[in-house]
Amino acid sequence: MVNSGPTALPFNQFAEDGSLRLATAATSGNIAIGLRSNCGIVLVVEKSPCGGLHNLGGRIGIAVSGTKGLDVSGGKSETGGKSEGEALVDLARSECATYRTSFGQDMPLRKLQSCLSAHIHAHTISSLTSPLDVTLVCASHDDAGPVLYAIDPSGESLGYFGVIAGRGRDLAQKRLRAQTLSSMTLTELAKEAAVLAYVANGNARTELEFGIAGEEGKFEMAHAQLVNECHAYAARMMQGCGSDS
Repeated sequence: MVNSGPTALPFNQFAEDGSLRLATAATSGNIAIGLRSNCGIVLVVEKSPCGGLHNLGGRIGIAVSGTKGLDVSGGKSETGGKSEGEALVDLARSECATYRTSFGQDMPLRKLQSCLSAHIHAHTISSLTSPLDVTLVCASHDDAGPVLYAIDPSGESLGYFGVIAGRGRDLAQKRLRAQTLSSMTLTELAKEAAVLAYVANGNARTELEFGIAGEEGKFEMAHAQLVNECHAYAARMMQGCGSDS
């Protein structure tokens, strides 16, 4: 009997080089960028049905880069009619709410990323589940300062000053490596993130969402004026200097 469901997947989800065989979000999903300085963190994500920017209602924001809409197997949605990224964000909200109820304070991002990375990794170690083709870029500014993590489809979670996920990542990495992020203001970070998104999109405009975790401790969506300034700045950079500027 042939099973066409998730149990038909091979047990070994990883290639010989350690990469996840079935996951492509890190290099072909919608663009997601996180930049960290001493002042705080900026998240920028390309609007997409597969991903987006989410404010968890406190100190934490999550940018989702994904390649799939509804995760459907055998005609039944495994995520309740939601994309894989939305299901993970719902899990994050639930974890934060439980922590807040139990301890009377916001959940530290360091604890949340550990829970999310374990959940994502669990989908890679058995033929009973399909890997989640999602990359999460998570930001917070807590009592210890700004914190930026990226969790890839294998469940590996690493801290960064600057990280790019999604299509065009390799195009934008060269410019990112040339930046001194630690000394930038939040406005400068937002403008630089917009430029990186344009570079990743082939030096062309794409619709972006911006979120900021500043020294006041809360993660907030950027106001329209700053978003417009970032798009205008990125457009000038593309016209004047090209992707290597």
